Amino acid sequence: MIGSKKSEELFGPDWESKFTPRPKDSKELPLSTVAELLDVNRTSAYYKSKSPSETELAIKDSIDRMHTDNPSWGSRADFKAFAA
Repeated sequence: MIGSKKSEELFGPDWESKFTPRPKDSKELPLSTVAELLDVNRTSAYYKSKSPSETELAIKDSIDRMHTDNPSWGSRADFKAFAA
């Protein structure tokens, strides 16, 4: 999946400025043309990732600690311990 990091890598750090209307005398290629030339899906340029919430990070951290403490447990045992 291509996110904003990949888009920045492909289109440059100011890739979002590509969405603003260009003057008629501009030498810039339209975003659709650039995406086609690079063989990249154009919708990837519109994707803006959002940071995970504090709650999501806390849950992931607790799952990670539980799995690190008990590496022999499978996903079912992890789930049972987490749900308890």
